[in-house]
Amino acid sequence: MTPAVLIGLGLMLTLPAQAVQIARFKVALSTKDATHIGATACGGRHESVTDSISAYSLKRGSRVIEVDVQCKPHRIDTDGQVVRRARCSNISARWACDSGYEATLVPLDQDETVAVVVKGFDSRRALGVFREAINLTVPPFHNPARFYISGTCVVTSTGLPVYEGAVEFRIDCTNGSLAAIRHCRSNKCRTYIAKGDRNTE
Repeated sequence: MTPAVLIGLGLMLTLPAQAVQIARFKVALSTKDATHIGATACGGRHESVTDSISAYSLKRGSRVIEVDVQCKPHRIDTDGQVVRRARCSNISARWACDSGYEATLVPLDQDETVAVVVKGFDSRRALGVFREAINLTVPPFHNPARFYISGTCVVTSTGLPVYEGAVEFRIDCTNGSLAAIRHCRSNKCRTYIAKGDRNTE
């Protein structure tokens, strides 16, 4: 498998897919491997640049190990702390990491933070819709949207109106997906959730 294919595969597996849960079997890394992977993915020393490392295999007992790495924030902008996340693997008999992607850390409460990736739309506007969606409910039973949001969330939008003055934003997270509508009329805007789906194993 070529490095380009590995990078593409890593990114697809790192970002959550709508209504899909892939079975993962947790793997304990040696200190040496964790240090090497952290340095490869984030640069510098593992202890100083890595926030978290999660290793697992997709098949019980497999020697092929995937590792999700979140580096420590490397900048702070008006939307929040920005981190780099990467996927590493030993599929080619030695550890290699993809080029990774940037995510903005958005606090859900005092104990949990979600990493938000914006694709194909204005980042500030998309993050604004995401922050509003956290406090909304999902029809038809008005369950809190918060129940659909955890881990990593990818926010996408074509920017095309679904009806006059309304734009749909897809929010695909580790444990669920939401369709949020941002409707603006006469310089007044509101966001509401059109539907939601929980991921099930």
